Amino acid sequence: DLGKKSISLSGKEVGIVTDSNFGESKPLMDTTRLRVSQTIDLQFSKKIIP
Repeated sequence: DLGKKSISLSGKEVGIVTDSNFGESKPLMDTTRLRVSQTIDLQFSKKIIP
């Protein structure tokens, strides 16, 4: 409504990485932090609100 570009991202698209424990997986925090930060920074640099 404000005329700002925005997108929705799934966990995978934003960069969340988990271990292989199907049904009870936990995020791999070091990798996830790095990937999420890169994804979010890229969107902000394009003036897109994730």
